[in-house]
Amino acid sequence: MDPYRERCDRDSVVVHRLRAYGRVLTLEYSPACLASWAEVDTPAATARLRIATTGGDQEVAGKGGAYTEMVGSGPDAARATVVVAGHQLGVGRYDSWIDAVTGSA
Repeated sequence: MDPYRERCDRDSVVVHRLRAYGRVLTLEYSPACLASWAEVDTPAATARLRIATTGGDQEVAGKGGAYTEMVGSGPDAARATVVVAGHQLGVGRYDSWIDAVTGSA
C-alpha cells in the first residue's frame, strides 16, 4: 500500500536517516498504520530502493521511485536500503551502514 494515498504519512516518524553520496535514505514508520517504508530524497541515479522486514516481507520501489510501498512492520523489524554510486546505503532502527556493491546483480 502507498503510504501517501493511505495517509500514513500524517503521523509518520523518522526511525533512522543516513546522509551519504549526496542522498538521504530514510526509514519511516506510521504508528496509526502499523507500517514502515523507505524513502530517498533524490531518486535520480539510485537503484533498488527497498524495505525489508526480519520476517521476510519486502517492497521495492519502481524505477525512479522516491519511496517504497509499506510493509506491515514495527520500526524494530524493518531495514531500508538503496544503491547510490556503487554503494549500498542501509538503515535500521539503531544502525546504518554503507557497503560497496560488487558484481553484476
